[in-house]
Amino acid sequence: MKIIELKYLVLALLCAGTTIAQTSKFDKTFKTNKDVTVHIDARHTQVLVEYWDKNEVQVSAFLEGGQKDNSNEALMKWKLDVDANASEVRINSTGAPGHPGDFNMAGLQAPLAKLPEMIAPLTEMIGPMLENLSGQPLPPEFFASMSEVKFDYQEYQKDGEKYLQKFEKKMEKNFGKDFEKAMEEWAANFEKDSAKWKKQELKMEAWSKDFEKDMEAWGEKFGKDMEKWGEEFGKEMEAWAANIERQAESQPGNGKKRVIIIKDGSSAKKVLKVKMPGSGQLKLDVRYGEVKLAGNTNNLRGNISHSKFSAAGINGKNTNLKVAYTPVAVKTWNYGVLNAAYVQDLRIDKALSIKLDSNSSDVHIGELSENGILAGSFGELKIDKLASNFKSLDITLENSDLELDLPESSYNITYNGTNSEVNYPKGLKLSTSSNYDNQKLKGYNGSQNSGGTINIHAKFSDVLLK
Repeated sequence: MKIIELKYLVLALLCAGTTIAQTSKFDKTFKTNKDVTVHIDARHTQVLVEYWDKNEVQVSAFLEGGQKDNSNEALMKWKLDVDANASEVRINSTGAPGHPGDFNMAGLQAPLAKLPEMIAPLTEMIGPMLENLSGQPLPPEFFASMSEVKFDYQEYQKDGEKYLQKFEKKMEKNFGKDFEKAMEEWAANFEKDSAKWKKQELKMEAWSKDFEKDMEAWGEKFGKDMEKWGEEFGKEMEAWAANIERQAESQPGNGKKRVIIIKDGSSAKKVLKVKMPGSGQLKLDVRYGEVKLAGNTNNLRGNISHSKFSAAGINGKNTNLKVAYTPVAVKTWNYGVLNAAYVQDLRIDKALSIKLDSNSSDVHIGELSENGILAGSFGELKIDKLASNFKSLDITLENSDLELDLPESSYNITYNGTNSEVNYPKGLKLSTSSNYDNQKLKGYNGSQNSGGTINIHAKFSDVLLK
């Protein structure tokens, strides 16, 4: 009887071992230098990075969740390459099976179809309004760039991620430096012509108030529509990315293509776990996944898009991180550069020194301790606390909202706003000057020429200092 029970126990252990083996893709440790560089290029993969005091890099890749019956097939479709030597470890992980055109992407068609309809009024309404206001024809770059905002759904079905990358580059090109330069030149001519209107100032002031109300009402509606569209598209995109893992392709002998969609609950998450020396450097390129960094990451170089990003600590003056369409949560940011585009939720609990450039993003910094160079357009910036012994804070805004909680300590402050509104505490000792649509403030809190400095430049923005 005991022998039979022992056989069953051994059999059970063997089966368990087989099950575990079916969910593991890779597990190996490499001897490296303490300053090793780890490159991670991942798609549709959850990336976990930890640090230890060993001169080794441990790479583990495995499936998490999903139905065990499909583990072998999922592992076969998971393309994973690891190359390592003492000074460098390269990891490449791609998770999407099959050809992009074979995936069922009907869920994305509705939100993508709405995009051109929502952008069209921007050209039809804003263009004539700006031309009537300024008396200056808008530059050709304005209409050319707006007309190019077209998402080719059929091409997206055909090429998938490749087309997304092409579309993003196209948008960056259309609304890049050339577009900005052309609009700046138009604005400069607008300002020159504004001197001619001095005799009609009262008339223009009344007209501009009506225009401002109309623009504010339209802008508010458009902003809400875009925000709603962004949330819906984000949810659809996230669901689509998850469902990719549930789709498998087969090719019958007659040459006809057939797509098999596995039911919900069968998909397993691809997880890449890396342990590396604390003094090493991490380089990331991640799309449609998730990144979690434990401990302190030194001199991070990364490009993250359509993912989720969280980190315990970011250190190193050589840090340079770019995020797009990616929620960000960082406990401590000590040094480095952060570029954010289309990030609805970017939260840094505490920043020591940071250079931030954000576009169409909402940024929330819990506390800024020493230095900040912050630039934002078409978004929101909120700083809950500026440390009493801070050194410098430079903020540049365009079409954005700023909320800044000022310290009680001494500091110097300047503000230069164009077509902007600013509110500030009555206790500040300020000198003010205004010229047409420009307002300047200069002064201090507490003692003059002591403490830190705050410089704010704003265009078409709302600034709240409290």
